Amino acid sequence: MSRVAEPSVLHIGSRRSDLARLQTLMIADLLQDEMGVKVECHYREAPGDTNLKDPLWKMPETGVFTSFLRDGLMNGAFDLVVHSWKDLPLAEESGTTVVATLPRADPRDLLLIRRDAIEEMTSEGGKLIVLSSSPRRQFNLTPFLESVVPGVTSVQFRDVRGNIQTRMKKLMDPTIHDESLGCRPHGLVVAKAAVDRFIRSTREEFKESRQLVQGYISECRCMVLPLSANPTAAAQGALGIEVSTAPEKEHVRKIVRSLNDRSTFDAASKEKELLNSYGGGCHQKIGCTILPRQYGDVLFLCGRTDNGLDLLDRHIKPRIPLLEDLHLREGEDPPPLQVGGAGGLSLFDREEDPQAGGKLIEALRKGDREVGLWIAKASALPSSPTTLIESINELNVPVWVAGTTTWRHLAKRGLWCTGTADGLGEKEDPDISAIAPTLKRWIKVTHCDAGERQHVSSGEAHRKDTLGTYTLKSKYTPQTCPSDLKTATHIFWGSGSAYAEAVRLVEDLNNRVEVHGCGPGHTFDALRDAGIPEERIVIVLNFSEFVDRVYKPKTR
Repeated sequence: MSRVAEPSVLHIGSRRSDLARLQTLMIADLLQDEMGVKVECHYREAPGDTNLKDPLWKMPETGVFTSFLRDGLMNGAFDLVVHSWKDLPLAEESGTTVVATLPRADPRDLLLIRRDAIEEMTSEGGKLIVLSSSPRRQFNLTPFLESVVPGVTSVQFRDVRGNIQTRMKKLMDPTIHDESLGCRPHGLVVAKAAVDRFIRSTREEFKESRQLVQGYISECRCMVLPLSANPTAAAQGALGIEVSTAPEKEHVRKIVRSLNDRSTFDAASKEKELLNSYGGGCHQKIGCTILPRQYGDVLFLCGRTDNGLDLLDRHIKPRIPLLEDLHLREGEDPPPLQVGGAGGLSLFDREEDPQAGGKLIEALRKGDREVGLWIAKASALPSSPTTLIESINELNVPVWVAGTTTWRHLAKRGLWCTGTADGLGEKEDPDISAIAPTLKRWIKVTHCDAGERQHVSSGEAHRKDTLGTYTLKSKYTPQTCPSDLKTATHIFWGSGSAYAEAVRLVEDLNNRVEVHGCGPGHTFDALRDAGIPEERIVIVLNFSEFVDRVYKPKTR
């Protein structure tokens, strides 16, 4: 960042809450320390902070956390204001504009469940009572939580208001529970970015809030909710720096633009534009998140419009589009084939190591609080001993899984999972230092020769130690392998192991297959390492998306 030639005092407006002040000081520090600009921060109470009775979606006016700050920009009281960008109306009003943001914090939501509530849930027939006033969260999370929280048969939401500390107290403190509502709530959904910012803050003025949040987190089971099932409010996790559009404020806009993270700005702007097209706002049951990645933009959209239209869209907008002459012609070319993965052509039989479960428990116990468990697929977790699931739960280690299907299967077995890579591969940072501060490495359960076949990325947040729990046994020889594998020109690989086995079975496979499909993880690395040009690799979330991408658009 370049220094401003003539530093002036910039007046920054913000809400008065601890989180708002913390976020505002992030901007103030950058302006002062890196750009040499003098600043003064001004904190004001928002109407949305004083009315703690009504859910936001019931309030008649929009921008209950932001409009009063915009008024300050318009009358010259502030030069810029700092918002949680998600709190701003989806469509900008004339006179002001968001000109910059910082790199986005984790956009996902976080579910906290009191540890002492688990027995209560069981005694109440598996009902999970969750605090959240968001129609989006209530709509999208009800079916998801019923399938991933062990022992839960139904989910009930209750409205809650207040800052994050207040909402946590309403979950954790039995003395402030309103008995007229029935039994105490078991869980609470909050924006993970808020928890992360508090726990990672170092300023003395936020010490009390930091310790309160840390203390409550330590008394809860935490689940990082996947964007595929629960995409967020538009721009959640991003800050919005708003400035007047008046000509005399051009010098302010120029200074603030120097802070901008273009990738975050573009993604958040697209999210707001998309939700606005559905008439979005706090009342809407719609979430939308865009993740910019090297291979393309990942879009998650889920919810229901006011007109009752159900929305579900999960896809990757590729960085490298598929060349026209590589598309399939329906009815003329061999259909695309899936090899490996759920529903795909299986090239292996598997044989479980009967000692693997005991080895896993021993490794987790030796790792104490420094290890987590990474599960590549549900069947990789051993079926014995019978106490395996109970032992893992009692150890209270973070459990991370490859995708939501794996999560659901493991929840049926009773395993408490912390979160998922959401089908985006192991390069996706779980980013759970705030809820698992002592974590240093993962124990990954997978097949026994995974260490030889898979690729470990230096960009991964923590080291992974592989523990083989089963052996892959080849089903076929080159002479007996299925004919589809020898004729298909467009193949989606469900795993790197499946690709390696196919290369063994089919002579000159890489030259014959025109287009290879895969997820963004290790299989993509394996294809590139094998010399497959990137323009012939289609990165998708699943086989269905691969099929849509490889056919000529006019025929489908």
